[in-house]
Amino acid sequence: MVQPSVSPRWLWVIAAAIAWPLAAHAQLVHCDLLRTSDSAFAGRCVRDSSAVGFLVLRPPPAGSTGRWNGTYARVFGTAGDSTKDVIDWQAFSPVFVDVDSRDSLFTWCWCVVTRAAIDTEGLHFDADSRRIAPPTAQDLAVLEMARSYFGNPAQWNRRDDRSRGIGYCPRKAVTRTLFCALYEATIAVRGEFYLTTPAIRAVQQSIGAASPREYQHPLTDFNNDPLIDFTAVTATLDDAVRRTREVLAKAPGGA
Repeated sequence: MVQPSVSPRWLWVIAAAIAWPLAAHAQLVHCDLLRTSDSAFAGRCVRDSSAVGFLVLRPPPAGSTGRWNGTYARVFGTAGDSTKDVIDWQAFSPVFVDVDSRDSLFTWCWCVVTRAAIDTEGLHFDADSRRIAPPTAQDLAVLEMARSYFGNPAQWNRRDDRSRGIGYCPRKAVTRTLFCALYEATIAVRGEFYLTTPAIRAVQQSIGAASPREYQHPLTDFNNDPLIDFTAVTATLDDAVRRTREVLAKAPGGA
């Protein structure tokens, strides 16, 4: 595999540079990870004829079933030949996959794991990126916390200057961009930042409803749009909160 020389840092997170995995044509994602040590498995994921990601995962401390945590990096390659893969370490993120749990989830697409198996070679699983997991109370908590960071216009940073889609969000900053508000709230609620959560998706849907403009990178471009003001940003978060509450209310056992 050809690997760019950029070293990943856990405090640096992907934003819009990561290829969004929820394209309309998305089908089944298949991942094969081989054992590289007693505590690590590594391998690639493919969809249709293309490689889409390289994973390094650690099994749960108590055994092989449960939540496997690790790192995802974007890959450019073909399904049948890994020797020419190019791994983009500038587009990486934390990732996990649930193995043999009741609500199995793969966070690359925040979608349902349809099959998982562990054998002498490693871990193998399929995930259906058409079957997106619904929001939970954690997503609502993320959105409400992100909204709480914007009590007045002085708390909004309207210049998201992350380069090449990668940026660092200081903790407990005086001002925050829309992305950094969601980043910090996600860290606080979930412990890691995942770009594909239902909370993030709800904000992107609200951005699409609020602005007729086509944004290549919605969280950043909407935040930086000179036609967008503080009221529009907070209204978008309010709308995402509303959307999520409505979905939760309709769920079994919802309010």
